[in-house]
Amino acid sequence: MTQFAMCRAKNGRPIVRALHPDGRQVLLHSGYDPEREAARLVDSYDLAGAGAVAVLGLGLGYHVGEILRRVDKNTPVAVIEKSPELVVLARKKISFLPWQRLVVLHTEEDIKSFALSSLHVLRGKRLVLVEHPPSVGLDPEFYDRMRARLRDYISFLLVEVNTSRELNRDIQHNLMANLPLVVRDPGIVALKGPFAGRPAVIVAAGPSLARNVHLLHEARDRALLLCVGTAWKVLAKENIQPDLVVTLDPTAENFCHFEGM
Repeated sequence: MTQFAMCRAKNGRPIVRALHPDGRQVLLHSGYDPEREAARLVDSYDLAGAGAVAVLGLGLGYHVGEILRRVDKNTPVAVIEKSPELVVLARKKISFLPWQRLVVLHTEEDIKSFALSSLHVLRGKRLVLVEHPPSVGLDPEFYDRMRARLRDYISFLLVEVNTSRELNRDIQHNLMANLPLVVRDPGIVALKGPFAGRPAVIVAAGPSLARNVHLLHEARDRALLLCVGTAWKVLAKENIQPDLVVTLDPTAENFCHFEGM
């Protein structure tokens, strides 16, 4: 496991050295002027109008402090750092960082929470991802994975929000129009139990369905056939009746998969 040791730059500022198990040593900041180095790093990123900033790697936080000085005080800033030990060391030794403005992330669950909490400021604004090369170099695989997860979560959540906003009126109309049926219907609870112990086949649309749909005749009386709406007509052409048909899309365009069925 990588360990960390404090030392001093030529100008007297504290810096940290990473000590690898194989004996290699890597300075995480300039051995001469860590603050000037941090300014040059941050200069290479466009922080203007950033909705949120995520930093890969903490070191002792010189670059993080530079970012905080350049962005609005209400802009969420998170640091993804693999080593909790380094975070503890930085908190003890570095007093210039306003830690109350930072969120430190270690795990994918932390990243998911940050993405969710930052969603309101990222509508119409950018997420700026800043990499601290010496930190990323200590474990490129970890930081590559966390970078991908952060982008995935934010993209997914923004799509969800935009979809909800676009379809909200239709969804509310559908709920009210179907309210009498909803009140009379026994609901999903009615499906608890009848299929216990039976294997299930989920039938989705796609090229493989056209090639293999004939095999479902053999499964018809031996397994639960659960069919998505877009595949229902394909089964009907083969005279295969599914046990359940499911759909989520509330748009008028989706009706074409059910028309005449």
